[in-house]
Amino acid sequence: ADFGIVLAVDTGIFIGVIVIFQLLRSHSKLQFFYAPKLYEDTAREEQLPHSKRWFGWIRDTLSMTDQRLYELRGLDALMHVAFLRVMVFLFISLLPVAAAIIATNATGSEGVSGVPRLSLANVAESDNRMWAHVACGYVFTALTLFWLYKGYRIYEYFSEIENSRDMAHNYTLMIRGVPKGMDLNEALLPYARPPAQQDPIELEAGNNNNNNGNGGLAGGELIAQHWANSDHITRKHQRKKHKLIKKREYCMAYEQEAGEPLTKRKGRPWNRRTLVMPVEYERQQQAVEAKIETRRNHFTAPTRTVFLTYSSVADVAHIGRANQRSIWAKFRVRPSPYVNDVLWSSLGTNRFFRAVRTFVVCLVVGALLFFWAVPVGFVQALANLDTLAKVRGLEFLAPAGSMGTGARGFVQGVLPPLILIIFFALLPKILRGLNKLRAPSTYTRLDSHVLASFYAFEVINVFLVSTLAGGIFKILSQLQADLNAQTVANLLGSSIPGQSVFFVNLVLSYALYQYPLKALRIGELIISRLKVWRSKTNFESREKQKPKPRLYSGFYGIELLVFTITIVYAFTAPFIIPWAILFFMLAYLFAKYDAIYVTVPINSGKGALWNTAFNCCISGLLMAHLLLIAVLSLKGFPEGAAISPMPVLTVLFCVYVKRRFKRDTKWIAASRDAEAPRDGRKFRTAYVDPVLDERRDIMEDQALNHVLEEGKSQM
Repeated sequence: ADFGIVLAVDTGIFIGVIVIFQLLRSHSKLQFFYAPKLYEDTAREEQLPHSKRWFGWIRDTLSMTDQRLYELRGLDALMHVAFLRVMVFLFISLLPVAAAIIATNATGSEGVSGVPRLSLANVAESDNRMWAHVACGYVFTALTLFWLYKGYRIYEYFSEIENSRDMAHNYTLMIRGVPKGMDLNEALLPYARPPAQQDPIELEAGNNNNNNGNGGLAGGELIAQHWANSDHITRKHQRKKHKLIKKREYCMAYEQEAGEPLTKRKGRPWNRRTLVMPVEYERQQQAVEAKIETRRNHFTAPTRTVFLTYSSVADVAHIGRANQRSIWAKFRVRPSPYVNDVLWSSLGTNRFFRAVRTFVVCLVVGALLFFWAVPVGFVQALANLDTLAKVRGLEFLAPAGSMGTGARGFVQGVLPPLILIIFFALLPKILRGLNKLRAPSTYTRLDSHVLASFYAFEVINVFLVSTLAGGIFKILSQLQADLNAQTVANLLGSSIPGQSVFFVNLVLSYALYQYPLKALRIGELIISRLKVWRSKTNFESREKQKPKPRLYSGFYGIELLVFTITIVYAFTAPFIIPWAILFFMLAYLFAKYDAIYVTVPINSGKGALWNTAFNCCISGLLMAHLLLIAVLSLKGFPEGAAISPMPVLTVLFCVYVKRRFKRDTKWIAASRDAEAPRDGRKFRTAYVDPVLDERRDIMEDQALNHVLEEGKSQM
């Protein structure tokens, strides 16, 4: 009954949200809010499919190919969408076997009613039906590993394209923690390409290399060597300068639209929307620029992080692959991230302080893990009110347990998953602030730390705490009557698979709440309309309607939690699989729509979060093996040890995949060295630290002016 009420309530909310989304998206004044990428410029509008029909956006979204999505939005967006598609195919492939297991469980002799009847809880102790679950473990594991391998093949294919593009990061190596006093030219000499593997043009460039004063390496030309800087004061001045530039340009836009110059201050001094004469902001900007110039001339603080730019992508790939193969290397080189992905302020932190910060952050996260278990336990108690009311000493809960069917179904079925969803929505921002203290070198590495921490929170609190607490709450009244080891084992063997009802409700709630509500963005809509109402210019109105940047670590975290819950309970309660398919289908649709029409990532990490997601999937599969072995043992079926080789085979598969794809996804493939572009001199200044680069300041000013002119053209 509880599951039926949850399904009815969630379906009603889903239909209402989808209809509201379609109505708002079709409204003329909200089209820019719900599909801003369609209206950025005429060329982009012509490129993207745009149907005017009701729900035509579904066909437009699904019709876009992977190649087109990669060209428009980059590898991060593509791999997120590909991950969701792989999950859909994975769980669809599990359905036939799941149907057979459900039929086997339904014929059990334990007399369990409701949804738990379709799980292992309905199979008696030492029943031969448990062999079906052992066989199911092998089949499910093989199919899961197969589809994860297919996902890695997609990552490999597009990584090869990404690594051969004519962009600055493909011509550059990053070395963090260079030993003091080391001569980089001499240290990298053993890894360089021999002259026999180079083209005559490259050899000629290498011979002339000493004439341009940059220094060269055997087998390639080192055209730039830039050290990161740890001058935080200059970075603070630069941020202030950029804010002043935006304010000045905004006031100029207001003057142009109003048709008259600003002659006095408009608005109160403490109001962020205060308008002043642009020349006043210009004076403040010049004063800040003078401070920046003084710092540049009289203060430098080089770090031990260096960016080496070469003339050829092939040289970079050869050095990187050779350095990884070397066991005795004194340092490790990394592929350089995108310029906008570098977290420059963190590069000045040395290895010792990074280790100390990491240790402290891990302690804080561990403490949060412990304290976060309290509200999760409360949610489980809420989901088991009728059972707890039978426990001696908790009789005061009897009125809650005797509520009507509809009220009890809402309190025990709908409310607990909804509380968990809201509660865990706060975590990514908290974890992002904590993990930033670890001084990661890139924003992508920061997202990877956040994703790993978020996944640990979800697995330990949502999955393990909920499973154990829910299992214990269900048998608490029976334990008071007969408490011994054998009784506890038998009761847990039945109650843990029976917990699948709670997790089915959770997956269903995630499927019908998570992505539809994120697409609706009702909170952002209300705030943006208030800001538009207060806007002074059309340019400002468009700026206020732009969506907030999306962090893939938060999206991956929820999806990996659903994967872990589903794959773990698929072995004992495969009834959860259809609802996981529904979740990933809706997640695929809305995530792809968001990537195409709404947002572009604020930084590009070359799809690196796929590696973290893959590791989390392997962890979830290992937990599924361990839980199946534990449940079979608790139900008195020692033959369940036949599943024991699966964790070992899974770990071996993970090691094989990492070795198979590691180099080809980091560096351009050796077979494509000859196809790589050969002219990286135009990227000579790409990785100059912004603290030291005057040209970058000029380029950023020009970019801001370009944004302004683009906004004016749309008025």
